[in-house]
Amino acid sequence: MSMDRRSFVKTAGIAGGAVAAGVVSNTAFADEKPAEGFASQVTETKECDICVVGAGISGLAAAVQAGEGGAKVIVLEVSPSIGGNGAGTEGMFGVNTSLQKEQGIEVSFAKIINNELRAFNYKIDTTFWRDQYDNAGDNLDWLISNGVKFSGVVDNYGIGRVDTFHWYESNALECYVSPMEAKALEYGVEIITEARGRELVQAEDGTVTGIYATTPNGVLQVNAKAVILASGGFASNPDMMEHQGIVVANSILNGSPYNIGDGFNMAYAAGAFDNRHVTCFLTNALIGDLSFFLGIRLGGDGNSLWINQEAVRYTDENCAAVSDGCCSNAVSFQQDSYMICDEDILGIMHDAWAQDTFDNFDVKGEVASCLEAGSECIFKADTLEELAEQVGLNADALVAAVERYNGYCEAGEDEDFGKDPAMLHAIKTAPFYALKQKCCYGTSMGGIMVNRNYQVLKQSREAIPGLYAVGTDSCMLYYGTYTIEVPASIGGCNLNSGRMAARHALSTL
Repeated sequence: MSMDRRSFVKTAGIAGGAVAAGVVSNTAFADEKPAEGFASQVTETKECDICVVGAGISGLAAAVQAGEGGAKVIVLEVSPSIGGNGAGTEGMFGVNTSLQKEQGIEVSFAKIINNELRAFNYKIDTTFWRDQYDNAGDNLDWLISNGVKFSGVVDNYGIGRVDTFHWYESNALECYVSPMEAKALEYGVEIITEARGRELVQAEDGTVTGIYATTPNGVLQVNAKAVILASGGFASNPDMMEHQGIVVANSILNGSPYNIGDGFNMAYAAGAFDNRHVTCFLTNALIGDLSFFLGIRLGGDGNSLWINQEAVRYTDENCAAVSDGCCSNAVSFQQDSYMICDEDILGIMHDAWAQDTFDNFDVKGEVASCLEAGSECIFKADTLEELAEQVGLNADALVAAVERYNGYCEAGEDEDFGKDPAMLHAIKTAPFYALKQKCCYGTSMGGIMVNRNYQVLKQSREAIPGLYAVGTDSCMLYYGTYTIEVPASIGGCNLNSGRMAARHALSTL
């Protein structure tokens, strides 16, 4: 079993299919909110104790936990099938699990949290990490008891600092989603697909008492004692992504096309605090027009010179040594970003990725094919001046940037950004190339503020009675960057938050 990072970039593709270009064409999305409101349009009413909005990793965990507790549960899923973005993941977070104990693996909380605090300048709430750590052993063993299938392999996923990654036998769709769906149905949970949550029902005191959802048959009103939002984030909503400062025109939104932020809009309308300033993303830098996985691999390759729209070098290009998320962080701060290299550097990248564990990429072959097809992201010229003209850069600025960079390469010391000398390669051998980088976004993480019971909070930090948000809707583990140094920690958040929210909701029935 490879320790490659492949699922980090393929997760959304498996779960969501084609690249999202905005709102998916589906009956559930067809109608805008009527002027007179959804209440006047109700065609069917259902009653339950707990309504879960979303049937991904966190939503299924909440539904099974609530069903196990004896509650009558209804799950609303906007897409025609269940699983969400998490359906393509390959494993789950765990510490103090039976599988780890069998293998003598011990992971302390201090080892997990120490680097996270420094990575985020202490701007994270460690109590959420603590709860997830304390519950992780029971959470994973609970999954096993509910039929979730693990291979027995536990490691650091090849990239992390701790051995917390518990591999499924195959992928989550087969090993998590299917058995958890079966267990939910066994408990009498009703799962309604193509049901888009649109508006929360609230009593005069603000307590959430239900939800309106649009379906192919009209407007469904579900009356509930608690509503748990597990809508999967907003990374496929161009308007909400633009709100985060992301230039969508230079980005690829490749998560599930159904993750358009409905849970967020409902929560904010109900009085929730907008916590999107802490949101991070499952994201990579990518070279457009190349095949998807090579585009991802090459987009974060640090062997070349990275410049922006002004032909100014702006970063240590070896960002991936820290995290792929750092590559996209750097690129996203620029209006445009280009990798500048020559024939020799292209050869270095070709040789490196030809040995990739999964695909044995043909860098030179794909670049040549894209150029022949008239690529808008890959450019080639015999001189730097001609390259600048093709790309639309200032020629003098590009030449100056390359000359400065080449000086560092020859000296073996990067005086601007301290780049690893092993990654410094002079740009001298024609032809020269410019590869335009974009950012590829799969999932957003965080945006609805919650307390440790995953109750949705107002700005005053008061809980909105009857309303919860779990999984990627409320993730409180990170601040701006998904580091992946604690492997599968977002999966652990999805699982733990779903269970904790359901338990608290059960205690209020």
